[in-house]
Amino acid sequence: MLGEKKEALFIVHLHVSEFRLVSRSEDVGEPSFIAAYCVYCKSFPDFGPHVFCGHDVTLPCYLSPETSAVAMEISWFKGTDCIYLYLNGQVTVGRGYEGRVSMLTEDLQRGNVSLSLRDVHRSDYGEYWCEVTHGGQTMQNDGVHLKAFKLSSHPKRSFSDSVPQVRTVHAWAGDDVTLPSLLFPETSAVSMEIRWFKGTDCIYLYQNGQVTKGRGYEGRVSMFTDELEYGNVSLKLEDVQDSDGGEYRCEVACGKDKLENNFHLHVSELKLVYRSEDVGKTFESLLIRFENKQTVLPLHETLAFLGHDVTLPCYLSPETSAVAMEIRWFKGTDCIYLYLNGQVTEGRGYEGRVDMLTHQLQKGNVSLNLSDVQWSDDGEYRCEVTCGEKMVDASFYISVIGKTPFTFTQISEAHSTFHDMQVTFREYLRD
Repeated sequence: MLGEKKEALFIVHLHVSEFRLVSRSEDVGEPSFIAAYCVYCKSFPDFGPHVFCGHDVTLPCYLSPETSAVAMEISWFKGTDCIYLYLNGQVTVGRGYEGRVSMLTEDLQRGNVSLSLRDVHRSDYGEYWCEVTHGGQTMQNDGVHLKAFKLSSHPKRSFSDSVPQVRTVHAWAGDDVTLPSLLFPETSAVSMEIRWFKGTDCIYLYQNGQVTKGRGYEGRVSMFTDELEYGNVSLKLEDVQDSDGGEYRCEVACGKDKLENNFHLHVSELKLVYRSEDVGKTFESLLIRFENKQTVLPLHETLAFLGHDVTLPCYLSPETSAVAMEIRWFKGTDCIYLYLNGQVTEGRGYEGRVDMLTHQLQKGNVSLNLSDVQWSDDGEYRCEVTCGEKMVDASFYISVIGKTPFTFTQISEAHSTFHDMQVTFREYLRD
């Protein structure tokens, strides 16, 4: 009937458990919101234990509050396969894991149901989870993701899928260049074997603390050996020559594991720099520091405020006219701006929002202006400048923030140190 009052009935079943499973011993007995925060942390790509092939690892799991698990049924799974079962004091191990998985049964009294995995194989990487049954109740942890160490070209975006497998590095003839390679997550490489190749020729070997350099590279190649403890295995090549262009490979061996990082070195008379004051400077002078470690960041990162304008600064060095060159700006793989033969083409979705100061091209200024920043503008950008058969490029990253911009001069009167200004800026973004 029209106007008839209808009611819907919902039934909610609240399941109350005496125990839960946590991933850290220090969380045992803590309120549940602490455990929920730890689950949130797992959403970050670098969370979870990392291990080299051939090494041992422990997948942590504890009963909270602390309770004896001796009389409980404990199962560990990789995916849907049960690889370890503890029941009535007896242990059953899954196929392929015989002799490699165990629990510290003497610690079961304290609720420690962690699983030890020995001699890790490459096939062992992936998601594991624990299930504990007691008195008709079953508990599961939130899973443990076992991950491999990686070699990355960038200390802050090591896990990004958008980073190419072969990274192109540009160098200016006569300059020095660094091929950036870092262990992720950060771990010491002091006891590892490190080899750098150009093509099939080994040009640098670090082994047992000793260094051997390949023929033709004596005095021109080196590593930052004082930074090996931080996982920095980058190679520095001095006095770059045209013949140095080509394919390079870094190999890091740790036990049975071998990690690789590949580069293409492009030697050019021109390069792109991010600041007008860097035009004409040597490559070595552009080295910056990251967490007190000297390195080269392949991305120029820029904060952009929603609804405002932002400029991605890019200049040819040494100062050279770009009027007759082809200039392309990309967002990811999409070309969003093309300058060719004095004509401009704007990509879909960027019409009226991207432009260059074409009157500045004579001075080598190929910066891109992006107006009315939107949330979708967040991400990686790349500038490519082509002159004849020569091409140089530079990478950028825009982080979009939904805040009204302010300048540091607004807070400089209240805070006398840069540290204070940093803290204020972080508090500003958090509010």
